[in-house]
Amino acid sequence: MSAADASAVLARFEVFRDRGDEWRWRLRHRNGNVIAISGEGYTRKHDAKKGLQSVVRNAPDAEITDESLIR
Repeated sequence: MSAADASAVLARFEVFRDRGDEWRWRLRHRNGNVIAISGEGYTRKHDAKKGLQSVVRNAPDAEITDESLIR
């Protein structure tokens, strides 16, 4: 099973409308916990989907930093 297949089993992306009637995405673990959510609302559903696709494309190579060490 590839890493992409494993993550599909463990979590799913959801596109939804927020209380302000804007489109957002979130990543929900199979246990129901929200792992990540879009930092901004989008006026178009299509743009919310583009935002989550960008995360999917870019996250595998994202650097992990410890911000507590930066002053």
